[in-house]
Amino acid sequence: MRSPLLALCLGCASCALERLEVQPSATATPDSGALCSTPGCLLYATSSNASLAYVVDTKSAEVIAKVPVSAAPRAVVCHPSGAKVYVASYGAAQIDVLDVKTRSVTRSVPVGDKPLALALSPDGSRLFVASSEAESLSVLDTTTDAVLSTVPLAGRPRALAASPDGSELWVGDGCGQDCARALVLPGLKKWTDVVSVGGRSLAFAPDGAALYAADTIGCDGRYQKLEPSSHSVAKQLLEDGKGRALSVAVSHDGARAFFGKGSCWDALNLYVTSTADDSVVATLMIPDAAHALAVSPDDATLYVARSDATSAYVTFVNLSQLSITANIPIGGGEIALALSP
Repeated sequence: MRSPLLALCLGCASCALERLEVQPSATATPDSGALCSTPGCLLYATSSNASLAYVVDTKSAEVIAKVPVSAAPRAVVCHPSGAKVYVASYGAAQIDVLDVKTRSVTRSVPVGDKPLALALSPDGSRLFVASSEAESLSVLDTTTDAVLSTVPLAGRPRALAASPDGSELWVGDGCGQDCARALVLPGLKKWTDVVSVGGRSLAFAPDGAALYAADTIGCDGRYQKLEPSSHSVAKQLLEDGKGRALSVAVSHDGARAFFGKGSCWDALNLYVTSTADDSVVATLMIPDAAHALAVSPDDATLYVARSDATSAYVTFVNLSQLSITANIPIGGGEIALALSP
């Protein structure tokens, strides 16, 4: 039986839209390149249509730089050292290495065709790149940024998640009705069980005991909670049958999970659940499809990348009040997010 709705949407759709009309400045003036010292003080957002990486100051909610990157970026991750950012170029089949201090691309590394997803090993020593058209996984050494190996994959990979203990890498792909597969690290030579779950977005709980998956099947998307230890589906989530399942994220304290949808019949497309019993504790109306989610290190703010056919935005959500506090225009197309360490 589906968990009851414990908190109703705050306000109506028109109220949410009214809040969104108040936007912060989004000037693109690069500063001197000084690094911030607070975890999560910078948000990197890539726009596939603009071929740009936007650098957002999360305190002022302003775009402080726009960095040109290769064609159609579709994924971004920040190295834990804080010195560089990796951007996957879907259009150019390469990984751009962005220097955080100079805010410029210092190197581009060829990978398989149509890279869609990136993940770092927990220790930051390896970067994993899932290339959809090539049906492959590239493994990069982050010290040299050189490709160490390429692993063939079945299906079209589109999501990656490394377990917190570094023992497994999960790959979400489009094999048939979609599935998620697990690769054993560090050798990455062996498939484990194939589990029938979503492949668009994957997110581990901080303790590694649960993995949340989103899968898009038209307007009848699904979310699932996996038990990684047994490679099995523990529970189906949010079975209302409304909207495209697009994105998942988990709070750093592990208490809440966040689910972003694409609107089909309504604008109710952000769900918050308690990870203790998987009940819905809050919902919020956000216009457009919630393609990507990122949670601030203090669990105070949720960043939502949302877009429609003509425009895209990063929306700031205050999680204590569940209210929209900022809305920043970000190019267009598919938007990916990554917070500075």
